[in-house]
Amino acid sequence: QISIINNMPGKPSLNINLDEDGILFKAGSEYYVAACDAIQQELCNNAPYNAGRAAIVATVNDIYAMGGKPQVILNAIGAKNEYDVGEIIRGMSDAALIFGLKINGGHLLPVGSNNSLSVTMIGKAKNPIKSTTLNENDRLILITDLKGEQPSAWKYSWNSTFNKST
Repeated sequence: QISIINNMPGKPSLNINLDEDGILFKAGSEYYVAACDAIQQELCNNAPYNAGRAAIVATVNDIYAMGGKPQVILNAIGAKNEYDVGEIIRGMSDAALIFGLKINGGHLLPVGSNNSLSVTMIGKAKNPIKSTTLNENDRLILITDLKGEQPSAWKYSWNSTFNKST
């Protein structure tokens, strides 16, 4: 990814940091985190509901990883048919509810386009975390949940969020 950007003709004026899950920015005295995730077309085509869920969960995780609390969700959805649009939105809505969030808006491509999904999220960060500011003696904590399931035939999908109680 980095070599593609570095080798772009015309030396574009990009300020890209691929070391983080999102970007931090400050508005007034508040810090915010913005993150964006696109879901692979194979999952969108074969399991649109699971694609919707995965998009929200991945982006929420990115916001939390940088010390933020998710606030706003935007999306861009493309779908072959109305059924797939509904399944993508249903998956996103179900996942958002788990985190106490609502989908705030987005863009729907004309029905008949390829299934595709991208989610952008903004969160507030009282104590922002950047992986690039870690020091040698800092402690990292890995938290994982191996009690999950593969929710679809797509081999890269793993669900350790749903069917849990808080």
